[in-house]
Formats: sequence, C-alpha cells, structure tokens
Amino acid sequence: MLKSTIVYDLFLTKNLIALEFTFRELTSDHAIEWQTLKLEGIEDFPLGFLITPEEALKTTKDRAGTILNFGTTRGVFYHNTLVGFCGYRPELFERTRHR
Repeated sequence: MLKSTIVYDLFLTKNLIALEFTFRELTSDHAIEWQTLKLEGIEDFPLGFLITPEEALKTTKDRAGTILNFGTTRGVFYHNTLVGFCGYRPELFERTRHR
C-alpha cells in the first residue's frame, strides 16, 4: 500500500489542509464501491469512460468482481473510502471494440 500526502493551500483562508491518500489494488471486495464511483464518473464525465451509463448498469456485481480480480485496477482511498481509481483492461463495448 502506498501513502501520499497532498497539501492544499486554501487561497481565501490562508490555511493549509493536508489530505492523506492511500493507493492499493482493487479486488472483488471493492466491486460495489467501484461500480458506484464508476457510474458517477460516467454520468458526470462521459468522454472519460467511452461507455454509456446503460452499458455500465448491465455490469453485475459478479462481473465487476471478476474485472477487479484481473489485478489491473488501482484505487485511491481517503479514510478507507474509495475516491478514485485507474486501470487498464481491454474493452469489448461497442464504442471501444476498434482498440
């Protein structure tokens, strides 16, 4: 597990805030949190995901667990809450089949 501290300088208040994030591999234990965060990202930033919300909603919890168990997805946690992720896996969705 990696740890990183990010310090933010709040311009208006002149206060420093330190946020400590941890980074670790996601597994099937994180499937529900990953699906929730992924759907939020797809809805808020659709060009960043290349799949539609409808396609994302078709992913079952078991399928999400299988995807995460490939070992290619890392999560960013703040106080044990998943707040971000990144990963790589070949996609089979219509909009990404050409890759």
